[in-house]
Amino acid sequence: MVAESGKIDPMHQFLIEPMFGKEWAIAGHNIAFTNSAMWMVVTLGVLWLFMLGGMKRELIPGRWQAAVEGFTGFISNMMQANIGPEGKKFTPYVFSLFMFILIANILGMMPVGVFGLHPFTVTSHLTVTGVLAVLSFAIVLIVGFWRHGFHFFSLFIPHGTPGYMIPLIFLIELFSFLIRP
Repeated sequence: MVAESGKIDPMHQFLIEPMFGKEWAIAGHNIAFTNSAMWMVVTLGVLWLFMLGGMKRELIPGRWQAAVEGFTGFISNMMQANIGPEGKKFTPYVFSLFMFILIANILGMMPVGVFGLHPFTVTSHLTVTGVLAVLSFAIVLIVGFWRHGFHFFSLFIPHGTPGYMIPLIFLIELFSFLIRP
């Protein structure tokens, strides 16, 4: 390892290294189980345990249930404030996304390297954040077209816009919408 050789490489923590299955391949592409995949599985496991502990539905909630209800309430209130009552059905997706990113980042900051287990923040790679962004963007597009059809594009033009400014405003708003992911 780099640290044992006396050199300090700050970029070493971002390397995706195969843990096992280096020889596994499909159509010439290596499909080894990497440290990134392991930390994603650990993140999902911690998220599952967190949710499992908070699903007891007791009349007087314990600390664990109160923590889960606090996070779900935070996301639910945020969705209602930004989308309205219709946003309630998207709360589970946004909650899962929020908690996955939060737990992945917290696990990546854990000082467990002293025990031989080197932490890895999966959200430090564009692939992970890119996939989450593209998935969220696709959901916005699908729901937008499902609800409004081609009228979805007219949502980019604010009411009361003078006719001569519509093409320019539409292009600016469309660019702003497409650059978000």
